[in-house]
Formats: sequence, structure tokens, C-alpha cells
Amino acid sequence: MKRYWTGQQGLTLVELVAGLTIFLILLSAIVPLLSTSIQAWQTGRSQAEIQQTARLAMERLGHSVRYAKTVTVADHGGSLLVVDGDGSSLKFSVSPDTQALCLASGNGTPQPFAGDGYNKAPGQVVVIANPGNQQRFAVQDVSLQDKNGQALYEIKQVRIVITVQDKMTGFQYTLQSLVVAQNS
Repeated sequence: MKRYWTGQQGLTLVELVAGLTIFLILLSAIVPLLSTSIQAWQTGRSQAEIQQTARLAMERLGHSVRYAKTVTVADHGGSLLVVDGDGSSLKFSVSPDTQALCLASGNGTPQPFAGDGYNKAPGQVVVIANPGNQQRFAVQDVSLQDKNGQALYEIKQVRIVITVQDKMTGFQYTLQSLVVAQNS
């Protein structure tokens, strides 16, 4: 018994146009979703990066202040001078060139440790002025008293306010901390 293949071997123009139309409709629905998800990913990455930068700065500053022998503020609250228990001095300030938070040991050159500026050029994540022009650093002497009101001893409280900004997205993040200098 012989069989003959009588099926169609190609697409008609109508079928091709209908298929392309359906494909384009589906593609036009997917493209906005893709661009929205890319934008959300970039936003999340930017926010995580500036929060990480502020957290890193706070950890380093808090540790240095906590174990400092003396703590003073310079440059109208723009710089923090710390003398460690071993007598070495540290200066925390924001570089006017890179806008990164820098640390200078002794009379050395300030080295950035929070922010991503490089080669005297500001990076994408920069330290900016605090909201309401709050000082970055403030030191206050606090007298601790017993329940009868008698002064037991004096401590130094250091208030730290750091605001970082992602220049590409404009997101800002402000982190505040109050640290007690234990050895002062």
C-alpha cells in the first residue's frame, strides 16, 4: 500500500503575519517589566552601597572613639582628633577632593576609608553635608551621678553624624551614633 504525503510544507503569509503579531504583543508586555526590574535592582544596589559605606564609617569611628585616650573636635565639627592609649594620634575628616571620609595617622597623608573616590576625583558614593548643617562630630562632657546626685565621674560622649550620597541615583543615607569614650 502506498501512502502519499499531502501535508503543507511551509507557512502561508497570513500565518506568518499572525504569528509575528502575537510575538510582538507578548514582547511589548515583557519589555516594560524587564526595564522596571532592572531599575529596581539598580535602586536596591545603590541603597545597599551607601548604607554599607555609612556603616563602615560608623564602625571605624566608633571603635577609635571608644578606646581613645582623648577626643577633640576641630574645624567647627568637621574633623575628629583622637589620641589612642598608646599615644598615636588619628584625624578623621572628609577630603575636599574625593569627598570620602579619610583617616590620617599622626602627621601622615589622609587615606580614604569610606567612599569610593580615587586619584583625587570624587567617586559615585560621597560623604556630603548633614541635613540641617549638623556638625559631623560633637564632643560633650557628661557627669555620671549616683542616685543621691553625687558626681561619680566624668565621661566624654561623642556624637557622630555621617551622611552619604550616591551621585548617580541621588539617594542619601544619614547614620547617627553616640559613642562613649571609655578611657578619657
